[in-house]
Amino acid sequence: MYLKRRDIRPRGPVADSTITFIVLGAIVVVFVSNRVPVGIVAIGTALALGATGVLDIEEALAGFGDPAVIFIAALFVAARAWTRRVSRPGRASS
Repeated sequence: MYLKRRDIRPRGPVADSTITFIVLGAIVVVFVSNRVPVGIVAIGTALALGATGVLDIEEALAGFGDPAVIFIAALFVAARAWTRRVSRPGRASS
């Protein structure tokens, strides 16, 4: 019989929901401070939830293959390219 990691993890005084809210609060602080790139924060969040046992690693990383996530990542790349193109001094924007 195959047991998932969460099935054998001992239950302590801290519930999964408490860990999730702590991680969520930390991400909000990191997003607001704008010192760490968004991609690093997203991957770090998934890894933090996986490391604490709230999610399995497979569950934590499953969303990165979703077409909507890939589309949003492509929009970040396009927006960065557009801002670099428009912000060049002496160049006419089109």
